[in-house]
Amino acid sequence: MEQTNKCKRSDNPIKGIEKDNESKRYRWLNETELQRLWAALGEHDNQSVANAIRLLLLTGSRRNEVLHATWDQFDLSKGIWIKPAHATKHQKMEYLPLSSQALELLRGMKEDRSSDFLFPGKIPGKPLQDIKKAWAALCERANLPGFRINGLRETYASHLVASGLSFSVIDNLLGYSRRLSIIPLVPLTFERLKQATEVFSNEIEKIASNTSSNQEPI
Repeated sequence: MEQTNKCKRSDNPIKGIEKDNESKRYRWLNETELQRLWAALGEHDNQSVANAIRLLLLTGSRRNEVLHATWDQFDLSKGIWIKPAHATKHQKMEYLPLSSQALELLRGMKEDRSSDFLFPGKIPGKPLQDIKKAWAALCERANLPGFRINGLRETYASHLVASGLSFSVIDNLLGYSRRLSIIPLVPLTFERLKQATEVFSNEIEKIASNTSSNQEPI
């Protein structure tokens, strides 16, 4: 039987068409948007999820670093989060100073500790895996259409840049490897980074205070 090849063609129909390399889109929250988000977090029915998002915002950390974090990574007396190499993007241990507001959040959470994980999931022995649904609801309530959760990290960085901090300090806080490694940290360097964490924390504290004062009495 004679074989036919009806659909085959010798030329490439897309040859010569330039690939559309879409630029990465950056989006961060201004003070007014942060205030709406902070208010929505306070009203959310799952405060464990709300705390995860608060910690993302207050530390500029990556989502999985926060969701999979365990209490043994934190030294609250020294105000430091020791991220193990297996939990970081660049497979390097990181030492992240914690702001006073992040420490206050963590200490409050630890009082109700029920797991080795900061944010335990529904499956025993497993951390919280997915907060997409909660995040979508929060964005709707805060009128932040299309805002990605990764934008919290960009928000943290952008506000630090606007405050005048150097890129080397910001890179250290965000765990970027392209400029300076944060290991080893000498005491003076750690103290400088600790002070830098307070910059955004103070801004959030002011926003939180404004949010509370603007709420209508019950």
